[in-house]
Amino acid sequence: MISFQTGAPETVYLGGYDQYGDGEVNNDRPSWGNPKAPLNYNSNTITGIGYDNGTGNLVDYFNRSTGGTVQDFRYIIHPKNSGIYGNVTRNTFVYPGRQDWNLSVVKRIHMPYAEGHQFELRLDIFNAFNHPNLGVDSLNGNVLSPTFLDIPSTKRGSRNMAIWAKYSF
Repeated sequence: MISFQTGAPETVYLGGYDQYGDGEVNNDRPSWGNPKAPLNYNSNTITGIGYDNGTGNLVDYFNRSTGGTVQDFRYIIHPKNSGIYGNVTRNTFVYPGRQDWNLSVVKRIHMPYAEGHQFELRLDIFNAFNHPNLGVDSLNGNVLSPTFLDIPSTKRGSRNMAIWAKYSF
């Protein structure tokens, strides 16, 4: 069996942060900075998520001692009740698709000593080409999470094999 699936869309949001001041902590979205700015998962560098500290200066959300310009950050979070609403729209990120290659090989041996008796060997190979699927589990569009859009951490799938033997009579 071979199957292909396109990636699921993800809405980028601010989980646990009420930027709009409306009492809801999971419906607020950040603003775009530089859409081509990289997302880094090393706390010693700019992570790509900036925070406007209210003075007009941008600092890294996870490492407040690191400052930068709008060009350094992909997403920008504004102070609570600032009156600035994020302009990142729904489904702005699409996770990688998946592909599954499952193969089976069957050999039936008819027994010469008894009519209707047969011995069957079967080999099932799941993910036959050992192709990793990314974005399968734990989809995370929460900008404030350390695993936000961390595609390599969602890597799933490895080759598995099962051998079956059956005697029919």
